[in-house]
Amino acid sequence: MSGPVVACVVAHPDDECYSAAGALALAARSGATVYVVSLTRGEDGKWAESPPPGGPPLAEVRAAELTSACAVIGARAPTVLDLPDGLLAEHDLVEGVAAVVRVLRALRPDIVVTHGMDGGYGHPDHVATCKLVTAAVPSAGVAARFDASFGPPHQVAEVLFLAFPRGLMRPMYDHMLRGRHAGGVRHTDPAQLGVGPADLAVRVDVREVADLKLRAIACHRSQLREGDPRTLLPDGIVDRLLMEEWFVRAGGRVGRARRSLLPAG
Repeated sequence: MSGPVVACVVAHPDDECYSAAGALALAARSGATVYVVSLTRGEDGKWAESPPPGGPPLAEVRAAELTSACAVIGARAPTVLDLPDGLLAEHDLVEGVAAVVRVLRALRPDIVVTHGMDGGYGHPDHVATCKLVTAAVPSAGVAARFDASFGPPHQVAEVLFLAFPRGLMRPMYDHMLRGRHAGGVRHTDPAQLGVGPADLAVRVDVREVADLKLRAIACHRSQLREGDPRTLLPDGIVDRLLMEEWFVRAGGRVGRARRSLLPAG
């Protein structure tokens, strides 16, 4: 009997690695078919070690880096959409939801993993991705009357939100307040970022695949100074993420994890 199909839908190439690479690798090892979907190509980012701005050259590199990272964790070749990096919150909602619906119907996942409503550290693209996916999941199970390109309906069994322990990502929130996305994160209460123990549906011990997760992060070299995964997130955050990963069930249902998705949960 084949394992479940898992789709991790994130805003940017590399978002999959920090939050979920360990759990996805464990799922793949247990027989799940794992896909990663990036809604953007990451063109609004910057090269970590060179002055040129992003744009199409960076987008091409980041898509290739995502392909390499997926190979490391045992996922299939990624799906990279072309929604606007840095502007997901302003993008047409109907168009964005339709794009995600098409992906879900094509991949037919049993389980969808995506950003939580706090965006991890208030990142507006992460928050927008959560909203798009949350709206797309029920629509994926409804027959499309007017557009055959949507494909046959598909019912997603479960949605899990990426999560971090409360307070862990506060340095990233403070960093964003000093950057280009300051306006998009100021409305976020930093005290509410992350989740407490009572909110967690799943805590996954990923220490047995920590080296693999670190290799996957390192695939996203364009975003790392000197190729070091610890340069992007400050204050020992990466070391913590090499130990555990956290997920919350959509709807706030707290309970035992689906063993088929997260065998080490």
